[in-house]
Amino acid sequence: MAVKLKSMYKIAAPFIGGILAIQLIVTAVTVTVMSRQQTESTTERAAEYEKAAKGVVNAFLSSQDQLVSGIVAASPAVPNLNIPGVLEVRVLPPGGDIPTTLTFTQQDMLRRAVAQRGNISPEASHLPDGSLVFNQVRPLKDGGFLLVTTSMSDLKKAVEAVAGKGGLVLRQQIGKAGEKADILSLSPSGTGKTVSVSNSNWEMQIFPPAGQTDVLGLVLALLASALLLTPGLVIVMVRIYDRKISEDINVMHALTRSEEQTGALNLDVMQELWSVLIASAPQKSTLSGNIRTHDVAGIVQAAERIDTGATVSLNRNEALQADSLPLDAPDSSEDVFAEAEKASNEPEALEFNLASIENEVLAADSGVPSRIFRDYDIRGNASTEITPALATLIGQAIATEARERGEQKIVVGYDARLTSEVLSQALIEGLVSAGCDVINIGMVPSPVLYYAARNIGTGSGVMVTASHNPAMDNGFKIVLGNHTLAGPEIRSLRERIVKADFAKGAGTVIKSSVTDQYLQQISDDVLLARTFNIVVDAGNGVAGPMVVRMLEDMGCTVSPLYCEPDGHFPHHDPDPCNPHNLEDLLSDVAISGADLGLAFDGDGDRVVVVTNSTRIIPSDKLLMLFAREVLATQPGADIIFDVKCTRDLVSMITTHGGRPVMSKTGHSWLKAAVAETGAPLAGEMSGHFIFNDRWQGFDDGLYAAARFLEILAGSEGTADDLFQEFPERVATPELKIPLSDDHRDEVMRGLVEQAESITDGTINKTDGLRIEFAHGWGLVRPSNTGSYLVARFEGNDEQDLEAVKTRFRDMLIQADPMLLLPF
Repeated sequence: MAVKLKSMYKIAAPFIGGILAIQLIVTAVTVTVMSRQQTESTTERAAEYEKAAKGVVNAFLSSQDQLVSGIVAASPAVPNLNIPGVLEVRVLPPGGDIPTTLTFTQQDMLRRAVAQRGNISPEASHLPDGSLVFNQVRPLKDGGFLLVTTSMSDLKKAVEAVAGKGGLVLRQQIGKAGEKADILSLSPSGTGKTVSVSNSNWEMQIFPPAGQTDVLGLVLALLASALLLTPGLVIVMVRIYDRKISEDINVMHALTRSEEQTGALNLDVMQELWSVLIASAPQKSTLSGNIRTHDVAGIVQAAERIDTGATVSLNRNEALQADSLPLDAPDSSEDVFAEAEKASNEPEALEFNLASIENEVLAADSGVPSRIFRDYDIRGNASTEITPALATLIGQAIATEARERGEQKIVVGYDARLTSEVLSQALIEGLVSAGCDVINIGMVPSPVLYYAARNIGTGSGVMVTASHNPAMDNGFKIVLGNHTLAGPEIRSLRERIVKADFAKGAGTVIKSSVTDQYLQQISDDVLLARTFNIVVDAGNGVAGPMVVRMLEDMGCTVSPLYCEPDGHFPHHDPDPCNPHNLEDLLSDVAISGADLGLAFDGDGDRVVVVTNSTRIIPSDKLLMLFAREVLATQPGADIIFDVKCTRDLVSMITTHGGRPVMSKTGHSWLKAAVAETGAPLAGEMSGHFIFNDRWQGFDDGLYAAARFLEILAGSEGTADDLFQEFPERVATPELKIPLSDDHRDEVMRGLVEQAESITDGTINKTDGLRIEFAHGWGLVRPSNTGSYLVARFEGNDEQDLEAVKTRFRDMLIQADPMLLLPF
């Protein structure tokens, strides 16, 4: 007889479906009620949130106003007041010089207060260590001014407490142009509501906490329904199961007695049992008389005790009684257990990770030279210091720091140096192993890396380059969250490596290209009224092909000179600030009669201009030209320059309605100053120019060249004619004094000590030592990219220049008679 199989699941399905339907109904009712309650409370919650946020901010502003009023009324002439929360109190006497040791924001506020002769709005700013402060300037009765700087940590804590799971952005208006900058940003999500802050240049954007479903209540409701319904379901299922087993047993009894049965077996397990029963019967055409009744009864009784979830275990003695072994088994059954016991008693194998061992060895102080972690990038010898193994560690350190700052994607690019691609791959391995996702854009100039970080990434990127250094060097420029790491941030990466303080993860790597997008955006931004014949010397750096393409797209005729990327730098070092490296460019411009020449450094973030008469334009003169053009459209704006620039910049910027701000030397410091002040332009003597008006606030030699051509095309004269109106003084280029990293700090201390006794000059220690004399000025500062001091001198004429050089020469020799001075 054929026995039909009827699944237990089909039997139980109607009951299970009913239970689930009831539970779904309970869930739907619960969710509906809770959603209605949430909707009704959203408006009230938002109003309370806005009221609390405004109250905290207004209370802070009111307390700060009362604090400064109290200081003015007390004794502002004695600034050493021990008041909690007050970080600094400065008194600027009538006609006094504004201290250059103040931050950019503080200097600017004092300048505006002097110019306006009255109160100015308070401003929040960040100190170099990243802390948020509140600056207020008040006029004094004697004509001077009081500057009070207080900590905003209490406000930040109060705002965070109010924000809770909501969001809040606090902004302030900067300058006459009305540009707005975020002071605090806590979890903004969506559009938010903008609210003005009374009697201030601040506003808030408020994001109330989203209504939350009462998850606990929902879970409890579901549990309650389950507790009520499940016992009934269990009882019903047990009753059904018991009845179906009884039916199957009756069917099997009838079959063993050769009774006709048409019913189907209900349960899978009973069907399996019946199959075994048939297979064990003697070979006869029928089952009659072949199976004894008591045997079948025993089998059926066993079936009643079957647990379908049970497993079979076999001990060693039972296994040894087996009649046969698999074909591939050992020679004897004893061997099976001997081998098993041997394996179980062996110690676990040790796993060796050679990469981890190498990283641990490198993490020792001797393997991570401190000298390569410089003031605004990592740079050193690619053979002995910047090795692939160290590059991987640096990648791990950068990724760990990035993730702690909330950054996940990092763009990576590299220049044309012989070691750059290998170091790039090693760097990427480290970034990925610490959990960051990498966008690899290949061999590009540094400005393209910065552009990619801002436009296809999240503002984070690492450029493998040593910029203008010789061929044997290499390094890394690092940007996280649109902030270029500098100073202690760079050095903290080394500390992280030494401690092996790395995150763990498994990031991804994708390849991308933004070259076309970058060049197209420059072409869209800069349109030339006329075109030029240009000689380009890229020094065999990475920027050559892109510069040629950019200029040709603008309609110019280009004569390329050393524009093929070659990491050997066979013709000269990729440093356009050294006049010796420009000799071939000067010769080509003179012979060809070109309108101008352009020279770029190894990674394309710097540019030097040569006029039609083969005159090398100092970068501070070029910055004066750029500043004049920018201030024509943004009067009152800050223009930032470094300590190596001419003093004529100050008068020129002021004359055209701008505010001059002096900065430390270095692309990182310039970008930090631009970010803090919102300045539309910054530049330094080495040829870095940062446009933040129509461009994106990073140093870009290609874009700076395009802006120069735009100015030249808008004039009717030659490149020489553009600079005729600027004052002519006599100055040296940057002079390098070879000195070990350890010894140069000692020499600098000696210079500063001698300078304290100078009475006919003004001392400026913004970066190194700059002394302003009536007839000129001089500067000596430690280099951040090499083992040397950098010097520069300027005078009204040759005689004045020599006088300044003599003063510094005497001071340097007194500090160290063994110095090799290039002047």
